[in-house]
Amino acid sequence: MLICDAIYAHRYAWEKAGILHRDISVSNIMIFEVVCNGKVERIGVLCDWDLCKYIEQMLPNQRPRTIDRTGTWYFRSALSLLFPGKPYYLSDDIESFIHVYHYCVLRFHLTSRTQNLEKHVQTVYASSFVRQSDGAYTGSEEKLEQMERSTPPMKVYGNPTLDAFLTDIARLYSRHYSTIDIRGYRERYNPPPVQPVRLEDTAATRFSKFAKRRRSDESLQLAEPEKPKVVQVAREGDRATRSPLRDHEALFNLFVRYISGIADEKGEVVRWPTTTTKCEDLFKGTSVAPHKANNFASSNPSHDGGYSLDE
Repeated sequence: MLICDAIYAHRYAWEKAGILHRDISVSNIMIFEVVCNGKVERIGVLCDWDLCKYIEQMLPNQRPRTIDRTGTWYFRSALSLLFPGKPYYLSDDIESFIHVYHYCVLRFHLTSRTQNLEKHVQTVYASSFVRQSDGAYTGSEEKLEQMERSTPPMKVYGNPTLDAFLTDIARLYSRHYSTIDIRGYRERYNPPPVQPVRLEDTAATRFSKFAKRRRSDESLQLAEPEKPKVVQVAREGDRATRSPLRDHEALFNLFVRYISGIADEKGEVVRWPTTTTKCEDLFKGTSVAPHKANNFASSNPSHDGGYSLDE
């Protein structure tokens, strides 16, 4: 499975070189074909590392300089969409692989979402809102709610193995989100709402307020701003010690179990249907069909002899 190759490459870069990709998307997983013993083998290649960072550049207390442009919009984690000011973690990238897989299932398989596919994709993946307090783009609450549930966001018709796989993935990410203090995130990373302006407060009344104040020498001095109140929120790195997405292990092993044909510790082997249930591109001709000039895309896909999952 091509996405498994991409997860392996991502894991290798992180564990061996301390580099985080930070832009996992369908267009950034290329398909490279090689001939081995007369047979064509397809290998997944994780490309476009333009937004990557070394681990030394991602301190726990460091906020992103540009708070709303890390990664490709559709595939960003639910947390990074809702709280664009939060630090970016390894788990955000790992979650993006899950969104890539969900996207491909929705696009190429008949599911319980197919009838209202366009609306579902627009709501969960494409929605964006401008936050009034600071102008930052934020994503939908629906993606967060989806990741908090231990059931997959769609039921696949005619493929019980894929259904079971999606259920196992859902159990992983719902366990991850159960370790996160969402309320604390809202308090820490959502700026205070914009205060309404009283229109009847004319210039005369505004200046009269200053006239009533007694001026002192201290009022002319530049003062050190008060120390902001600290909200006690456990860092993701602290709370996520129990999270299955704290590293690649759980998700990677789950993919390997479903594609390798090797028996697990119980002696059970995953068996897929003998005939494919994949269908034509269900996004074709809809408003959610991929296109090059996506306003929320971080970069254009590469074209260097291979082709991407998005083409």
